[in-house]
Amino acid sequence: MDLESWFDFFELSDDAERHAADLRNAGLGARLLRTDYPLQVTPCMVSRQTIARQAEIYATLLNALLRLPETMFDGDIAAFAKAVGFEGAAITDLLAAPDDALLPCRWDLCQKNGQWFAFEANFGGALGGLPSEDMHAVYDALPLPGGPVCDRWKSAGEAIAESFIRRFGPPDTWQMVVLDDADHFAQSPLTANAAAAMMARHLGQEVSAIAHTDLDHVLDGADKPHVAFELFTLRDIAARSDHSYDAYLSHCARGTLHRGISLLCDLYMSKACLALLHEAADGRMIGPAICEVVRAAIPKTQIVRTGTVAALSRLPKDQHVLKSALGYGGTAVFCGWEIAQDTWDDLLVQAADPAGLFGMCVLQRRVDGDRAPSLSMMPDGTWIESDAPQVLGVFQIEGQLCGGVVRQAVIGGGVANAARQASVGLIRRIAS
Repeated sequence: MDLESWFDFFELSDDAERHAADLRNAGLGARLLRTDYPLQVTPCMVSRQTIARQAEIYATLLNALLRLPETMFDGDIAAFAKAVGFEGAAITDLLAAPDDALLPCRWDLCQKNGQWFAFEANFGGALGGLPSEDMHAVYDALPLPGGPVCDRWKSAGEAIAESFIRRFGPPDTWQMVVLDDADHFAQSPLTANAAAAMMARHLGQEVSAIAHTDLDHVLDGADKPHVAFELFTLRDIAARSDHSYDAYLSHCARGTLHRGISLLCDLYMSKACLALLHEAADGRMIGPAICEVVRAAIPKTQIVRTGTVAALSRLPKDQHVLKSALGYGGTAVFCGWEIAQDTWDDLLVQAADPAGLFGMCVLQRRVDGDRAPSLSMMPDGTWIESDAPQVLGVFQIEGQLCGGVVRQAVIGGGVANAARQASVGLIRRIAS
């Protein structure tokens, strides 16, 4: 079923609004959507051949990224943390404990001429779009002409559950608990509840979602070890002056609680990691084949430093994006083609100060992805067509590519995120 057929289905079907409502409700329940997000009803279709080809490339990239502490810092994780924007005694102390837990990844990338170009690597348990099974189930049930056109692509949630079972044994020998920072949980427990439902589906056990401050109540008198699905980050722990994470750290040290999601996710999610990959390639610290993959798949990314501002300011601003290394969700992202030259020069100077407003920053080469026609339903029920480049968020769990989400700007601008009214949808794998 090609894109034109998808348009015909949603534009001509008498039940189009009902189908879109079913998709929206499934997405809302999984926290893939919010009530103010436009829903992209035409999925991004990717062939099995493309996925197989890209899986090898992204396995190489992920391995190279996760080996950066050894490649560039002789295994000194604290030195690596400082190099990607993390400093402070609290961070250093937390990094002293061994941590070999899972590092779920979502690559944010665009497609151009059949190739994938990754401009961000996101890590952690709270990745947007993880619980997508219910939306896929709605698509599977649609009365499409000619029958189903997508095959079953293992979800990220299923791959995470399989990883936990390999590591901790059969699910009936341990109990999973989803842990969120108490402040985040108080603001909204929905993300934690969606993660708990996802893991319960794939582990076949009841999974609770709790605030980190309630951990002792859950573990006191427990008859089996617990495995945590952490939604909080290294920075959440370090920012606390009330020692409320002491119980979590103590239980992990004693073995009454096993860390499921690595605290190192926060480090690897820094956009400075992509710059370090390019530095490693330029310095021939990695093999020639890996260098080729890095240069081909990741747009040139550089850390903005005082000594490099002059050279970076001479690069054409229309071809570059300035980003805070530790900013997420589209915050502190400046597209050179949207900004006057004087303002751009001032931003570069500010970006060179890691103690400044934006913290450590990177400058990244712009990639104009291929335009992709799509149909979205706005929160008020109106339909809108778009022809902008799409951002694919592709999950990778221990080397496997496991589904993903797609975002697309519907009101223009260089950043496709919720703040700019980007529509959100799913990536579907074509069966043929």
